[in-house]
Amino acid sequence: MELHDPTGLVSQIPVDDSFRSYTVNGNVPSRTAQTYEFAIDGMLSHTASYTLADLRAMPQTSVVTFDA
Repeated sequence: MELHDPTGLVSQIPVDDSFRSYTVNGNVPSRTAQTYEFAIDGMLSHTASYTLADLRAMPQTSVVTFDA
């Protein structure tokens, strides 16, 4: 059975104390569990930011689909 993530978001979620960071200028900032922040911003009417503790406190959800 192969798991499929149609959202493409699973690879963006931090696992343990490692974080994936993308940048256009080539500099990758150093993050720890205490300094990690996930921001949702840009051309939005409502922005938000979450610490790792905030994210870990949220209910977990699984997305599993089967391709026929």
